[in-house]
Amino acid sequence: MIHGLYTATWGAIASEMRHQVIANNLANVNTPGFRADWTAMTGYRNLDEVRAEVARPDRRLLWTVGGGAMVAETRTMHAAGPAQETGRSTDLAINGDEGFFAVQRGEEVRYTRAGNFRIGPRGELLTADGSWQVQGEGGGLILVGGPDFTVGRDGTVSRVREGLTEEVGRVRLVRFDRPDRLVKTGETMFQAPEDAGVRAGGAEVAVEQGFLEGSGTNAAEGMVRMIEAFRSYEFNMQLVRAHDQLLGQAASGIARLS
Repeated sequence: MIHGLYTATWGAIASEMRHQVIANNLANVNTPGFRADWTAMTGYRNLDEVRAEVARPDRRLLWTVGGGAMVAETRTMHAAGPAQETGRSTDLAINGDEGFFAVQRGEEVRYTRAGNFRIGPRGELLTADGSWQVQGEGGGLILVGGPDFTVGRDGTVSRVREGLTEEVGRVRLVRFDRPDRLVKTGETMFQAPEDAGVRAGGAEVAVEQGFLEGSGTNAAEGMVRMIEAFRSYEFNMQLVRAHDQLLGQAASGIARLS
């Protein structure tokens, strides 16, 4: 009975964690460039199970059964959200699943798919909250001056000054050999460890000006998964209560026998 109590408790904890991840996805259903997360599940292996397999790999006893389900890790689904046309010159979207914008704040560099940029007081391109600067090729800033500028598919930024079109820089576009190694910092920002394999975007990464990538959360699918997680949590808690009642009955029965 004690084993069943632990198994049900682990299942309830896993369902609660899964519910939290799904709830965060749904909360960002309208966040530009948001990439949804999902929980990778695994079976909890208790110490008796591990010892039994080492001592007698051909024999499994009742007490060495698994300890229930648990969350192994939370992963990010690197699939592009739907692109929507906005007509704003400061809105940029990247075609396809690969590719990220590089943004910087001091010496820090992060990567994002959220292209809802704005123009800062010095005419530089900034993220929506104004705390990060859009990085250009070579690490410089992108100084557009005002909203009258164009961005080519390769990230080249041009503006018209005194009747002449001049190139003012190029948005730095990158992609990764191992996007699964990216670490989410905030809702739309990622930090890249060395083993992520950062490299230039190349011809495979194209920019669309006047478009904005939406959230990667599917609201209908998210609601279905949330209901599943809630029902799983509720079922495991019913098992916890059932085991608690059995333990209480066992304890009172032993007391009567004594």
